[in-house]
Amino acid sequence: MRRNVEVKARLRARAEVLGAALRLLGRAGDGQEPPRVCPAPGHGTGEGQEPPQVCPGARQAPGQGTDGGQEPPRMCPGEGRAPVQGTGEGQEVPRGCPGPGQGTGEGQEVPRGCPGAGQVLLQTDTFFRVPRGRLKLRRTQDGRGELIFYERPDAAGPKLSSFTITPTADPEGLQAVLAQSLGVLGTVTKERLLLLLGQTRLHLDRVRGLGDFLELEVVLRPEQSVQDGQRLARELLRELGIGERDLISGAYLDLLLAQGQPGTAGHGDTPQCHPPAGQGQQG
Repeated sequence: MRRNVEVKARLRARAEVLGAALRLLGRAGDGQEPPRVCPAPGHGTGEGQEPPQVCPGARQAPGQGTDGGQEPPRMCPGEGRAPVQGTGEGQEVPRGCPGPGQGTGEGQEVPRGCPGAGQVLLQTDTFFRVPRGRLKLRRTQDGRGELIFYERPDAAGPKLSSFTITPTADPEGLQAVLAQSLGVLGTVTKERLLLLLGQTRLHLDRVRGLGDFLELEVVLRPEQSVQDGQRLARELLRELGIGERDLISGAYLDLLLAQGQPGTAGHGDTPQCHPPAGQGQQG
């Protein structure tokens, strides 16, 4: 199994956290301005996504200001080319950077040479009943999917997540089989803005029925310990202005079920989302 150190937090000020993340991206680029992550003119944004809005740092059309507490401009997914500061307008982004809907699995290796690699990902996660850990099928806007099994302890701070991922080209068929054989716990739908900060995947998630959250996934290298990953995660939380009171211990599914959100449970009964004592959180 592969390893991450993960932490989730409820966001009180999404725009401020996004701005702090962009400043960190700029600092990582040897003092250059934060990379722009919108597609070049004429490039799409992925099926089902909203049209791109003005990128931070880009010129705005008349009347498109962001004063007065308006929502910050959305980040836009790239499709192999992006106007990136320091690389020239429209130059090739280094090969290996994931496109919309690609490389969306939790804990996948961070592509090297991708300046910011900002993407907007539309994800639907269906969770199934299993005796330990969590098993979920993730479906993305490109019609593909990933079956993900993972285990992590029930703790609010940065913690180890051990996981296995396998892709599928037929998520609907696989979901039908798993639902019949295991039963469905619930479904989580979210829009995710993905940014890469070194070996860390930074997710700004807008979860249907819950609101805005931050998730950090520190992709551990073979030589790194869990303590190394926890240190990196805490440093990033501090840089982003996230306090201990905002950290959460469970999964988005736990929060939805705790609120009794309609449409999250699988077959009418109230699923027991937490494992028996001693088995750890299916986060």
